Amino acid sequence: MKPTLIDTSVCRELLADRPCRHESRILTRADDLYISSLTALALYDAASSLPETEQKSAFAQLDAFIGRFAWVEGDYPTIRKAGQFSASIPKDVPYPMRVNMLLAKARGLTFAVSSQNTFADRLHVPGFDIEIW
Repeated sequence: MKPTLIDTSVCRELLADRPCRHESRILTRADDLYISSLTALALYDAASSLPETEQKSAFAQLDAFIGRFAWVEGDYPTIRKAGQFSASIPKDVPYPMRVNMLLAKARGLTFAVSSQNTFADRLHVPGFDIEIW
């Protein structure tokens, strides 16, 4: 299978869903699953909005979760390449998801999004490898 960048929606589902319906997929593909720094930032941002009494536990859970995945970053050549694909993504796809899709495309990764995401049915864009989880 092709290495895969998992979207923030998948991460949120993985963190909230116990037992996780994706756990076997995660275990069998652990070496080829990635998250972006944008996704990590979104998850930590959400945790910081919790009441102070819950933040320490939430951050510890995120540290353990995020530590399971490799990171994909956007250096200048990647960002430049990604920008060339931007016009092919529907304009109503939210910004963070658009950026993750572009990073995945530029890095030659499949992009995985949760089936619970309201945009999942509109993400089959020609030239992009998309998995609906």
